[in-house]
Amino acid sequence: MGTFTRHFLNYQRAFEKTIIAKKNAPQETWQKILSPVSRYVSNQEAWRLEIKKYGHSTHFVGVILTGWSRFDHYATLCELLPVALPSLASCLRAWTKSDDTPLESAVSEVLPSSQWPGEELARSVHSFVILRDRCFAFVHGDLSVTPLKK
Repeated sequence: MGTFTRHFLNYQRAFEKTIIAKKNAPQETWQKILSPVSRYVSNQEAWRLEIKKYGHSTHFVGVILTGWSRFDHYATLCELLPVALPSLASCLRAWTKSDDTPLESAVSEVLPSSQWPGEELARSVHSFVILRDRCFAFVHGDLSVTPLKK
């Protein structure tokens, strides 16, 4: 029996009702700008499976999405809210989808314009990341050979 299962069963014995407070894991690096939507949604799905697994013996009364984390306790939040909204919407869809609906249908990197406050900012950030990655690839790739790059 794994550590998680042991802790979970101890809480189950101690408390009549269970609420899962789920946070999205910190970014891999403080320099991360975009939310890894698929990773966050797959984490939500893992919790859905745990509820299904223990639902017969535990009274689950809710799930709290506690938000996106900091890389460390001294840093600001990793993503800007408009950039993170598609991830939040996808995580909520993961909780409300039926069991026979594929997980991929819950994942979306964008939202319809009418549902996305800050869309222009979010798209600008996405464009920045694409340009930054292309510049990095160009400067550090095989196409640009300089004496300093040895």
